[in-house]
Amino acid sequence: MRPMTPLAQSIITSNYVSLGLFVQMQFASSVEHVWTGVGAISWNGQTWTGLGDFGKISAITEDSNLTAQGITLSLAGVRSALLAEAMSEIKQGLQCQVWLVLVNQAGVPVDAIGCYAGMMDQSDIDEGPEASVINIAVESRLSDLQRAQNHRLTDSDQRMRYPTDDAFKWTAQLLDWSGAWGAK
Repeated sequence: MRPMTPLAQSIITSNYVSLGLFVQMQFASSVEHVWTGVGAISWNGQTWTGLGDFGKISAITEDSNLTAQGITLSLAGVRSALLAEAMSEIKQGLQCQVWLVLVNQAGVPVDAIGCYAGMMDQSDIDEGPEASVINIAVESRLSDLQRAQNHRLTDSDQRMRYPTDDAFKWTAQLLDWSGAWGAK
């Protein structure tokens, strides 16, 4: 369980509880700050634009098996004329963070819990006659563990990463060696 500040605990136990999901997404030319409510709200030194019903976030899940759990961010109501521009801004590997934020009765964010961080992956479009929906898959950093590494146990590959390390200097000669280790 994640710790809560005393202020957050008092809001949770009060008669009025309001929550919002705040999402920070890095695009090719900008960083955008949006939230699931309506209207603009200031938090963490940024102005967050409310998407209301136009924005959706899939369920955020965790498990104890250290498996990569992805989420999907959706933006509805995108005019067809803006689709190409919007899609050119989405690049694989750019950062995305999601916070669950407690909002008091005055509409001021008072506490936040970081609930997801990952990198944008593939995106797709559900086209409609006048407006479309853009879906962006976001993968957790654990998904990197499932990808094959493109490193070899060779001297040249090792020196690309560590120029003064000669640990693999004799690897090529060992391929042709026929003998027994430790033999005299």
